[in-house]
Parts: sequence; structure tokens; C-alpha cells
Amino acid sequence: MEAVDIFYYSLAFGVLVGTLILAYVIYEVSMILKMIRRTVADVHDAAHGVRAVKDGLKIGVLKLLLNILGGSKERR
Repeated sequence: MEAVDIFYYSLAFGVLVGTLILAYVIYEVSMILKMIRRTVADVHDAAHGVRAVKDGLKIGVLKLLLNILGGSKERR
């Protein structure tokens, strides 16, 4: 009878420790996924910023070329 009690206490303790370890692993994985999501969002925002700067530079260069080639209407 005493051996059976020790077995069940050990089993209950193992289940408790295993549950705590599993909860910690799930928590860490969720933190890693959150960090990856933030990094992807930052890269996505940076890509939009680069695209906006590129488009702005294109517009600026085109305006400059139009002014050089055709002159502005105000000077005529």
C-alpha cells in the first residue's frame, strides 16, 4: 500500500512539474512569435518608408528635369 501511495504522489508531482514546464515553453514560444511579428512589422513599415522616399525622389528629379528642359511657366 505504501509503495502505491509513493507511486501516485510521484506521478502527481511529475504531472505538476510537466504542466509547469509546458506552460513555460508555451509562454516563451509566444514571446518569440510576438518578437518576430514586431520585427516583420518594422521591416514592412521601413519598406513603405523606402518606397515613399524613392517615389519622392523620382518626383523631385522629374520636376527638376522639366524645369531644366522646359523652363517654368512663371518665367515666360
